[in-house]
Amino acid sequence: LNPYRYKKIRRPNFNIDHRRTRNLKIFFDHHAKTLTNKPPAVLPWEWSPGDIVLMDTGIRNGTIYDHIGIVSKNKNSFGVPLVINLWTVGMKLNEMELLDGDYPKIVGHYRLLHPFYYDASD
Repeated sequence: LNPYRYKKIRRPNFNIDHRRTRNLKIFFDHHAKTLTNKPPAVLPWEWSPGDIVLMDTGIRNGTIYDHIGIVSKNKNSFGVPLVINLWTVGMKLNEMELLDGDYPKIVGHYRLLHPFYYDASD
């Protein structure tokens, strides 16, 4: 749907495009609520379990949107939510402390809403 939104993609690859973070960012920009990129320590009320967070790991791969995770209900000892993600070290799904420092940089924060959700502030 709406291939013009993905104009930076030269040729679709149906085997992997649904997993590419840069493509997911475009989808979230159009179908999810955009929230703050400030870490939870600064704006804790903006972060909820189930939120999607895009991160820049600093790897030079042509995009800053190179890692993705889901905010967990669990928190670290300082009350900062953990992120459920697949970090390539060891290829294990983990809850990690990724929202309380300078690395990785938070470059996107979204919340998928129920189709019948109505927000009077929008």
